[in-house]
Amino acid sequence: IDESRVPAPTNPVYGLQWWLNPDGSSFSAEGLFGQRIVVVPDADLVIAINTTPGGDSFTLTAAIRAAFAGASQ
Repeated sequence: IDESRVPAPTNPVYGLQWWLNPDGSSFSAEGLFGQRIVVVPDADLVIAINTTPGGDSFTLTAAIRAAFAGASQ
């Protein structure tokens, strides 16, 4: 798992099938039609979202992260 978060030599925001947040706070897998898995290690949070063609997983992911951040304070 740790190695999958090491940036690729040719792309600093990608490592072993995972997209890396530049600040190192999270990483994600992104699939067809917006399916996403987002992992936020410091918050012990994993978000898994299924969508259909035209779905907007980014808005839903942001809302879940915001709600979780507010609940943990």
